[in-house]
Amino acid sequence: MHYNLLFNGCSFTKGAELEGFNQNYEYRRTHRFSHLISEQTGLTYANISRGGASNKWILRTTAEWFEEGNTCDHAIIQWTNRSRLEIFTDKGYYTLNPVKAQGWQLEYFKTQTDQNDQDTEDCYMYWMEQFLKDRCSFDYLKLRKEKEVCKEYYEQGTYYKYRTKFPITYIRGDILSEKGGTEDYCFKYKNIKMYNGSHPSALGHRKIADYIINNFDYFQ
Repeated sequence: MHYNLLFNGCSFTKGAELEGFNQNYEYRRTHRFSHLISEQTGLTYANISRGGASNKWILRTTAEWFEEGNTCDHAIIQWTNRSRLEIFTDKGYYTLNPVKAQGWQLEYFKTQTDQNDQDTEDCYMYWMEQFLKDRCSFDYLKLRKEKEVCKEYYEQGTYYKYRTKFPITYIRGDILSEKGGTEDYCFKYKNIKMYNGSHPSALGHRKIADYIINNFDYFQ
């Protein structure tokens, strides 16, 4: 099927927490930024994002979406925290999140470094660009700015050197406030992990939608 827009990313693009305690997923769908953009522009869209997704998952499922016969004019890819990983187990693909790691998973993350994680992120950005360049135009968003790594990486990192260096907008920092507890984010309920106020509120999603429409060349 053909769409004007494709959105992929993690929970920020999925619209996590918008459904609230009553689990109103239709409210979540119609108040996340992908739908708001569609409403304002009249463009069709597909949103294939998933909460907890790693950057590898985002690259892989974007490729799967096209290989299944779908097409789009423009893709908006929201990259997540670089430390998230995806591995293939005997039960299929599995995303690892260092925040929730335990046992062997925790030991695995102890072997990772910021340089490793940055190289992996740049690798996925590079191959996303190669995959999309003959299929559609695209823009990148990133969840947040992460700390710089050693200077040797920027001198030697293959994928960093060859991926396009267009400015990447950071949702937390460039569009929304850096931390929760403001009107940009959902209400924080104490001791409830699913509703801890770490994701954009309906107002936050409106700000993201407005930023994309007003700043990305595709919409001008």
